[in-house]
Amino acid sequence: MTNRLVWYLVAPVLAAVFLFFAILDAGPTWRALQHDGVDGWFTPQSESCGRASCRWDGTFLSDDHTVTRTGVWLDGAPAGVRQGVEVRAFDTGDRNRVFGGGPAANAAFQFLFAVGSTIVLIAWLISIGRLLISSRSGVPPSRQ
Repeated sequence: MTNRLVWYLVAPVLAAVFLFFAILDAGPTWRALQHDGVDGWFTPQSESCGRASCRWDGTFLSDDHTVTRTGVWLDGAPAGVRQGVEVRAFDTGDRNRVFGGGPAANAAFQFLFAVGSTIVLIAWLISIGRLLISSRSGVPPSRQ
């Protein structure tokens, strides 16, 4: 029963959430790959680290001083970033980040999440369809 619960309830919910965030970030990430944004300076204020990586949170100010964003983090931070020392960045309109030197790795990660989530959702829909067909015909679905 636990495997069925995970497959029919948990897997599609998680896949839908991952797909939602991958789609939500697709536009700003695509613009970052094209360097389509507002150039400026990012001032790192605090660093937070998890198990696999660290990120810098801070403030972004555009070169022409028309865009100021606080509470954003720097995606693709160059090596050697230090608190209070400005680094070049650009803003693409993402909800909580600005981009430094290398958004390509993040774009690949988002693409893999979107593709993986889509595959899980399609497989889930197929299994639901097979379950519905088998319940109407009275023949249990084959296990493959």
